Amino acid sequence: MSSNMQKTLHLESGVAAPEVKGLNQNKAVEAPRESHAISDVASEANVSPFDDHRHVREDGTEYWSARDLMTLMGYPRWGDFQKPLTRAMKAAENQNAQLEGNFRRSPKVSGKRGPAQEDYELSRFAAYLVAMNGDPNKLEVAAAQAYFAIRTRQAETGQAPTNDDSTGTGQWAIPTTYAQALQVAAQQAALAEDLKSENEQLLAEIASNEAQVVELACDLWTERLNNKAAREFMDADGLIGLRTVAKILRVPQQTFYRLLREDGILITGGQLHNTPYAKYERYFQVKTRMFDKADGTIGISHTTYLLPSSVPWITMIRDDWTKKGLIK
Repeated sequence: MSSNMQKTLHLESGVAAPEVKGLNQNKAVEAPRESHAISDVASEANVSPFDDHRHVREDGTEYWSARDLMTLMGYPRWGDFQKPLTRAMKAAENQNAQLEGNFRRSPKVSGKRGPAQEDYELSRFAAYLVAMNGDPNKLEVAAAQAYFAIRTRQAETGQAPTNDDSTGTGQWAIPTTYAQALQVAAQQAALAEDLKSENEQLLAEIASNEAQVVELACDLWTERLNNKAAREFMDADGLIGLRTVAKILRVPQQTFYRLLREDGILITGGQLHNTPYAKYERYFQVKTRMFDKADGTIGISHTTYLLPSSVPWITMIRDDWTKKGLIK
């Protein structure tokens, strides 16, 4: 969602709105039916009932009564409607939105007599969150979701409201019936599917590029190891001593060992000095040699070699050092 759309969703506190998702995408499309809640309040001029229940304060800010929205969204009881209302408040709170500005308490007297009823004056942003947290099985909720999503789009682009989509211009209409709401939901579901396909294609391209980078690194190693000087340092098993690795990577030998120890790859000190920790043993092979000491005792030495299959890994380690400025 663009920054302009986010600003439009919340006219009072200036918080960003969440991304508009497709409407009832997982709900099977059923035969359109008319709702008394919608058809009774929609005028002959095809004005959306959500427009009909929009209030404007003296300072020009708009709001919707939560009680009115409850009826329009198909909730018969306030207790049931409090579930999406509470979830909407939580969603706003998670976005550091001002609850008092978006969900303003407003006692409302029921009829001429009786106690005051709990009600809220909902900003466009708050009403949008309530609609998005409504029961996805209600077509009334689909109509509310479509209304607030499309109204925001129209406010962003400066388009006038219309209920005629026959021009093929891509300007979505504000639904006044549930048949129209289902049509808008289907359009948004199709758009979401297209975006999903594009994302999958992009991820595949990224994976392909990563594979090419690894292949190039291996080719570079092969080219350097074909040098006579490099081959002389390889043992009969095809393993590469770490001194040779440092030379091929063009990293000073002492720096190479030091950085491997600082990264927790090689052990520091003791009989196993400069041998790999268990976590990294799969990248190396350690050869142990026994020898006679001058005092007549037997000594043990350990020499660490890099496995040929670890070429891409050690190359990435070197590149990480370069990015951090540890080597040139």
